[in-house]
Amino acid sequence: MGAPNKEPAAGMVEKRGHALWLTHVFMILGVLIVFFPIWLAFVASTVTQADIVSPPMPLLPGEHFLDNYKRALLSGVNHAVELTDYGDGYRHRENYHFSVVGVCHCLFSLSWQDRFFLAYFYHPDVTG
Repeated sequence: MGAPNKEPAAGMVEKRGHALWLTHVFMILGVLIVFFPIWLAFVASTVTQADIVSPPMPLLPGEHFLDNYKRALLSGVNHAVELTDYGDGYRHRENYHFSVVGVCHCLFSLSWQDRFFLAYFYHPDVTG
């Protein structure tokens, strides 16, 4: 029996030392960045409106979970929504701008994370 082959297979990137941990840190950080807005929306659905608009917004679910979901699912909207006139629509454009920039930033960062993942982790189905 010969000695085990220590050379990496052709087409594989060696994963050693700090680079291995760094790749995992970046992947976990990317997942947390993507998951945080979803978590914040869930937390906002479990607290009162007064808790949402008064800073700082809580990061843990509130005690109004059952009340809010029961009201949303069973009663719906039974009152007119107050529409505020923003004059020239500046605030609307500002909110739209930040939303678009945020979505583009998330998509861009996810595409880079996908490239990083495909380059540094071995995928026999993809790379052959």
